Amino acid sequence: MRWIWGALVIIIGEAISWIVFAVLRRIKDPDSLLAGANGELFPKSDEHPSESVSGNLESEQNTERNRKTAEDSRRRWAVGKGMLERLTIVVGLLGGFPHILTVIGALKIGTRLQDDTDHISNTYFLTGNLVSILLALTYAIVLRWLW
Repeated sequence: MRWIWGALVIIIGEAISWIVFAVLRRIKDPDSLLAGANGELFPKSDEHPSESVSGNLESEQNTERNRKTAEDSRRRWAVGKGMLERLTIVVGLLGGFPHILTVIGALKIGTRLQDDTDHISNTYFLTGNLVSILLALTYAIVLRWLW
């Protein structure tokens, strides 16, 4: 029965993390739903509207589809990495290794320094990491209490 409660705690926590990170993404980029393919709020076009629609419609649709696919892939990968990170922290803390927090911090800073193409703001990066660690600590505390 303890395993069921433990699984339930983690499932509820991950559902909460989806909501929290969705809110953080919305705060970081509130115009993301309104922006054009290039991130412009109102895309510019020198062509007549009918020429633009008939001549470039298929190309624009393919570009938009490719952009959405790439964003979905990156988001799924980020969610998977976050879940793995939280699982590692919980297992480390439950196993009596509080040093896992130092290891995770060092790994995150090291990977952040080498990735020059990623333009996530430092505030968003720090907030996301703190929320993730807070969730993992909450899991560990609740699971210890249950067991």
